[in-house]
Parts: sequence; structure tokens; C-alpha cells
Amino acid sequence: CPFVFAEETKTYPEWHTEEKNGLGFGLGIGNMFGGVLFYDRNFTEKTQLHIQLNSGSSTAESLLGSKIEITRGMILTTYRYFLQKNGGFYLGGGGGFGNSTLKYNDTIEYTSKMNGLFLTGEMGWQGIEGYYFNIGYQPSFYITLDDNFDVNKIPDISNHRSKSKEIHDNLKGLGILFIGFGWFF
Repeated sequence: CPFVFAEETKTYPEWHTEEKNGLGFGLGIGNMFGGVLFYDRNFTEKTQLHIQLNSGSSTAESLLGSKIEITRGMILTTYRYFLQKNGGFYLGGGGGFGNSTLKYNDTIEYTSKMNGLFLTGEMGWQGIEGYYFNIGYQPSFYITLDDNFDVNKIPDISNHRSKSKEIHDNLKGLGILFIGFGWFF
């Protein structure tokens, strides 16, 4: 008579209380595409601390060789509450710090910097069982902002000023769709 061992299936609350730490990586998709690194710490079966580091950059170039390079880095922390005891849907809130740079390079070089504190909300879904998938939306807005951009320092050639201002203004939009893959341990 062969022995059959039934594999014990853990519930969502059991995963949250037994495997408290998670590390992962992913993509942030918004007005700037970038990479995401994150750490999750489960406090209870329904609560979690989420710490995230975002980084992105892009370059716009004209036909005549003018360039506008932008970079942005963000660090944020949210407190998540899972809506169902046996489900992965969550809501969260928190905040962080953002830092952006715009570099214009043509007949002159101009660099502006913008940084500040922001608040963020969060809603999404997170899987369980060791390796996990996470998808969420994180709308965010600055509550303090130090910004030294001066559109008058960009040459008034073709559309360079208006394009630089448009790109700069887009840097103020922090919200992203976050897609990540992690590992609980």
C-alpha cells in the first residue's frame, strides 16, 4: 500500500506571519519609465511596511542635435493594509523624497534640479508563497518642492523652450504603475 503525503497548503495569513521579509525588483511605468527595488516587512497577517527605491532616466534629442536629459530618483515608504484575510488586495499610504535633474545641451548647457517631499497612496495586489508577484498603482504628489528651473535660460530656438518646459513639468508627476517580482523569506 503506497503512502500518499498530502502537501499542506498555507493560508494567506500564515504566509504573512511565517515569512516576514520580502525583497524584490520591478518596473515603474508612468511619465518616466524606470527600475524599482523594494523591501516588504509583514507586521501581522493583514499589515505590511513597503520600502521602495525608484530610478529612471530618458533623453530627448532634436534633429539638429540638441539634447534634453532627465533623471529622477525616489525613495518611498508605505504602510499597507490587506483588505481580506485570505486575499492579496491591499490599500496603503505613505510618503517619500524625490530628486530630479534636467540637463539641456545645445549651444549652451543648462542644468536644473528639483527635489522635495511627497505623499503617496497605493492600491494593488500581492501574491504569496515564497516567490511572489506584485502589481499596484501609486498616485503621488509633492507637498514641498525646491525647483530652480528657469525656462528663460533655454534658448528661444524652434520649440526648445516649450519642449523643455513640458518635460520639466512632467517631472512633477510622480504617479506610477508598479509591477514587481519578489521573494519572501
